[in-house]
This record gives sequence, structure tokens and C-alpha cells, in this order.
Amino acid sequence: MSYHRRAREAGATQCGPFRLFGLAWEAITLLSVMPLRLVSAVGALAAIATPPSAQVVPINERRRSDRRQGDRRRGAQVA
Repeated sequence: MSYHRRAREAGATQCGPFRLFGLAWEAITLLSVMPLRLVSAVGALAAIATPPSAQVVPINERRRSDRRQGDRRRGAQVA
């Protein structure tokens, strides 16, 4: 079976690849809960796979920053 595609009558398309991807994603997720389950599972796996030390670092950095600010308020030199 042969197929000959005709040229567009209205010129170039106005939809870019990101918009087309968004429309496809909306069509997929419109009638299905599977994508939501997949995203939730990936998030849960990422949370489990993250080492505890990586979760604690921001807390320690905040404490150091608070100490530095306290030292600056007292006029001490901070490295």
C-alpha cells in the first residue's frame, strides 16, 4: 500500500515540541491514574535511596550560618 502525504495547506505548524509533549502527556493522564502512581513510586524510591547524611547537611549548614551571624554581631572575625 502506498501513501503520499500532501503538503500543509496552512503553512508551518505553531506547536513546538514542548507543547506537543504537553498535549500528549495530558491525553495520557486524562483517563489514567498510572502516571500518578509512577511519579509517586519514583519519588518514594528517591527518598529511600537518599543517604541520611545528605538529608542532614542543610540542617548543619544552617546551624553554622547562625553561629557565624552571632559572631559577627559580637564583632568577632569570622573566617
